[in-house]
Amino acid sequence: MIDKLKQKYPNAFLQQQNIPYSSDHLYIKVSDKEIIGIPKDDLTEEESALLQVLYPVGDSRGADLPLTEKEQWRKFINKTSSIAPVTSWEHVRFIFFTVLSRETSQQEAEEAFLTLFPSDSIIIWNTPEKGVLIEPRSIESLKKNELEPVLAALESDFFIQFRLFIGSFFPIGEDLPEQYMIEEKSFSIGEQYSPENRLQNLSSTFPFLLARGLVQQYQEWFTSHLLGEFFDDQEMISTIKTYIECSSNASLAAKKLFMHRNSLQYRIDKFVEKTGLDIRGFEDALTVYLLIIIALSTK
Repeated sequence: MIDKLKQKYPNAFLQQQNIPYSSDHLYIKVSDKEIIGIPKDDLTEEESALLQVLYPVGDSRGADLPLTEKEQWRKFINKTSSIAPVTSWEHVRFIFFTVLSRETSQQEAEEAFLTLFPSDSIIIWNTPEKGVLIEPRSIESLKKNELEPVLAALESDFFIQFRLFIGSFFPIGEDLPEQYMIEEKSFSIGEQYSPENRLQNLSSTFPFLLARGLVQQYQEWFTSHLLGEFFDDQEMISTIKTYIECSSNASLAAKKLFMHRNSLQYRIDKFVEKTGLDIRGFEDALTVYLLIIIALSTK
């Protein structure tokens, strides 16, 4: 086994007891007495993950090696570690992606991504074509509708095609891995049922999740997260429900609600601003209406 590993990774070596461990190497225990060190630069993300599944990682000394920031994030979001990464960030969002251009290397894809997102964002590859970008919140963070023209220009400049899922910003805490899992599943369903939609988010995938029966387990999370502060605001919920039922016709909705059209428009604008869901368009209007029906049925 050692010979095969050395054949695959020529720079691999048998770790000696008197040699200190280095954070630049992955150490795997191939027998009770033998530990192989492999330079991390020689490993792809997939190879590293596979080796760590097949073999115990080092010994007690190796286990105490400081993890890179990327490794800390990988372990945390995949629930293999309950310890949150050491970072100055307070809020992050996950940008899940699939590289559709088969001849694109991971390095080329990363260079393209970092023209869209902050340069200190972390990119973790889960397969040769799929991964997640972890973006810290900043005043420069782009919304989904702002990303659409930028993504089109990026693909034109780099000749790379992507499918993206734009997650929400969450505080870094013990709930973050669960939120990561929900959004990752949402992207998977979105790719399966709406592959033509190259820029997705929780709102665009919600109807498919509902149809698949995947909302019920996290029903309260979806309704409270997407409706935000308006989840318990019966007056706002009633207003938005009526507006959508009137086919997003503000004049007709205002008549039904016995209010001035400007007052209704103010409420709509406030809802859109606070939730990020533009109910003036079909996609978000459908999701919000379904959410309202779910929320009302549970009260």
